[in-house]
Amino acid sequence: NECVFINFNLQESESPTLKGVSFTLRPGELLTVIGPVGAGKSSLLRALLGELPPSQGQVSVHGRIVYVSQQPWVFSGTVRSNILFGKKYEEERYEKVIKACALEEVMTPKLDILEF
Repeated sequence: NECVFINFNLQESESPTLKGVSFTLRPGELLTVIGPVGAGKSSLLRALLGELPPSQGQVSVHGRIVYVSQQPWVFSGTVRSNILFGKKYEEERYEKVIKACALEEVMTPKLDILEF
């Protein structure tokens, strides 16, 4: 289970967004991506997720990737459906999510079924 970028190039406009990027990320390793606005950090992550194909080179992902965007998003539906995300209701898991999202003090039965 590893992630490999080999001579990865991404050309979204006249000048390349990413050029000659190569690295291997193994299980348990942590990679920090830093740079100024417009340097290609988000593009690199989108390429890792398979959302942006390379103009040259290759990306190989063996295993699973978890990505948490800076931008929050909510699906159409209820608070409950956004938490369950298509899975069967399990009270313990549901309550953990409510607590992790700091919703326990505002959560009521009416809010639980509130449509977005």
